[in-house]
Amino acid sequence: MGINQAKRDKTKQKISDAFMALYASKSYFDITITDVCGRAGIHRTTFYAHYTNMDSLVREMEDKVLSEIEEIAQPLYGRDLRHPDMAAIRGTLAALIDYYQAHAEHLIPMMAPYNDPYFEIRFRRIILSSYMASFKNSGVTPNATQYYSLLCYASGLKEITYEWLKKQDVSKEQLLGIFLSLLEGARTAQGTAHP
Repeated sequence: MGINQAKRDKTKQKISDAFMALYASKSYFDITITDVCGRAGIHRTTFYAHYTNMDSLVREMEDKVLSEIEEIAQPLYGRDLRHPDMAAIRGTLAALIDYYQAHAEHLIPMMAPYNDPYFEIRFRRIILSSYMASFKNSGVTPNATQYYSLLCYASGLKEITYEWLKKQDVSKEQLLGIFLSLLEGARTAQGTAHP
């Protein structure tokens, strides 16, 4: 990596860190470029050398986090819902919980109900995509009721994760148990579980 690229990366990190420090206490919609520049100790022209506007900064940060979540969740994609490998599912969900906890300072403001809805929509889409791939792999075509049940499950998973990150009032193992119970409920409600 050249000196210029290292300097660019360092500046982008300063901008990102400044934004996240503000994001922890303010709504996305209340943060201005001036706020970010002041916190980062840079001029507005420096900001614009890296980002076209505040949205491009936020999208880049959210896309990075969501890509990491999607990569961890990859083993859940395309599983046969009729014969689930619960040990593998348990391991993947535990890895996701570890990631959520390790990145709580970024995830809490991103998941907050008063912030940019893009993150929540993409987060739900990751969960829904894994389920839709699993339905397809199981030879099942979900009907509208099943789809809406999955949408509810995906939204609930996001809300539970957000509340847990804020409160940390149950252990990671207890949270994993909640996720597995919800997963089993969603799976059996779909008619994909074996008797």
